[in-house]
Amino acid sequence: MTEILRAAVGVFATLAPFGLIPAFLAVSRNGREDEDARADRTLPLTVITALVVLLVAVVITDLFLGFLDVSPESFQAAAAVIMAPLAVRLLWSGRSLGLGEVATSRPWLLPLAIPGLAGPASLGIVVVYSGRYGEADAAVAVTIAIVAAGALLYTGDFLQRRLGARAIGVLGRLSGALIIAIAVELAVDGVRSV
Repeated sequence: MTEILRAAVGVFATLAPFGLIPAFLAVSRNGREDEDARADRTLPLTVITALVVLLVAVVITDLFLGFLDVSPESFQAAAAVIMAPLAVRLLWSGRSLGLGEVATSRPWLLPLAIPGLAGPASLGIVVVYSGRYGEADAAVAVTIAIVAAGALLYTGDFLQRRLGARAIGVLGRLSGALIIAIAVELAVDGVRSV
């Protein structure tokens, strides 16, 4: 059970929901439709889409790595590099997406679900954890992390009103620092295992 929780925390960190709150709020408040109805549809569609993408990654990990003839240890080291752009973006801006990036016809799909939640960093960690902990434990960890991220996005408006946009940005920056720590651990462990 501790492995599942450890994996869930790692996946949650790479989902970076604090960095996604400003973009999510921009979509749900944009005034094209009734705000509550739009937010009510956007959140479930975003969460379900990201969950499906990440669970597919869990299931195809062995096939994917086997087809490419890449060892899980080598991919683990590469996953650390994959996480770097998101971590840097979060460290500098506190956001995982720019507000201009959400002006699409289906923002729940692009960019909120992909790459917002199910981006390169979260896909990389899911592949690593699937190889490390097994498909079943990784799938449970992904589900826990996505539900927690969805709950955080759901309370995003409340959090922003209570804490302020600046505090949400600080939490986004802390997410970036946490992703850097996870990436360094993956890189060191992957290099040591090779």
